[in-house]
Amino acid sequence: MSVYDGSAERMADLYESTSFDRVHVDVLDLLPEAGTAVLDVGAGSGRDAAALADRGYVVTAVEPSAGLRRQAVTRHASSDVEWVDDALPKLARLPERQFAFILVSAVWMHLAPRDRAPGIRRLAQLLAPGGHLAISVRIGPADPGRSIRQVDTRALEADARAAGLTPVRNLERGDALGRAAVRWRTLVFRAPGRA
Repeated sequence: MSVYDGSAERMADLYESTSFDRVHVDVLDLLPEAGTAVLDVGAGSGRDAAALADRGYVVTAVEPSAGLRRQAVTRHASSDVEWVDDALPKLARLPERQFAFILVSAVWMHLAPRDRAPGIRRLAQLLAPGGHLAISVRIGPADPGRSIRQVDTRALEADARAAGLTPVRNLERGDALGRAAVRWRTLVFRAPGRA
């Protein structure tokens, strides 16, 4: 994540230039009741974690880049968010609890293909019965300088099914930051059981 550490302020400015509601319009109706535990994996500038905390959720935010974590804590100092220095696929430093909603926004393309199946299995373990996992996947050119790789969304769905999750949504939209060469596909999965 050193590329993000070196440009953390610039990247945080970019992420903060649009809103949680605009970026995640396709999943707003799936958010659980306020007061429940939610997890933001790859929380970046803290925009999404802070928006979830402001809605009354108990938010845990995972971000492996120390520079972005510093930006998030500074920019969203008034938000009640538990910050964890951790990363997929293991998420080994997370407190052992389950989450009613897990957001993995603009992260999956950074994972090496070998880490994707273990990553989805770990996320499935963290998801509460009946909870939703939302993963936004970048559709666009690879960028080796930022460790951005292509993602096969069919393989992601297959890995999620193998982990016991049910696909419930698969939608594609343009880039909220206006980049013509980039689109985003949001895939949502549901854990078995009742929330």
